[in-house]
Amino acid sequence: MWMLVSLGALAAVHGGVAGAVRGPAATARLILRADGSAMLRRDGDWVDAERSPGGWVSRWCCVVTVRELLSDRRVHCLVCSSLNTSDAYRRLLVTLRLARTHAADRGVTWL
Repeated sequence: MWMLVSLGALAAVHGGVAGAVRGPAATARLILRADGSAMLRRDGDWVDAERSPGGWVSRWCCVVTVRELLSDRRVHCLVCSSLNTSDAYRRLLVTLRLARTHAADRGVTWL
C-alpha cells in the first residue's frame, strides 16, 4: 500500500513540475561563447549576457548562470544533454570546467 501511495505522490509531483516548466522559460535559448559572453533568447528577443559563477555540471544536465547586461539580472539556465548533440554538450562541459579552473594571475590550469 505504501508503495502505491509513493508512486502516486511521485506522479503528482512530476506532473506539477512538468506543467510549471512548460511555458515561456521552457522556450529560452542560450548561446554561450568560450570568452564568457552569451546571448539569451527569451520571448522572441535576444539579450546580451555574460557567464556568472554559480552553476554546476553533470554528465546528464548542467545549470549555467548568466547575467543579463542591460538589466543586471541573473538567470539560471538548465541545459540537458538529451536536448543537444553529444559534441555540442561535450564542448559546453569543457568550457564550463575550464572556466572554473581559470585564475586571473595564473591563466588556465590543465588537469
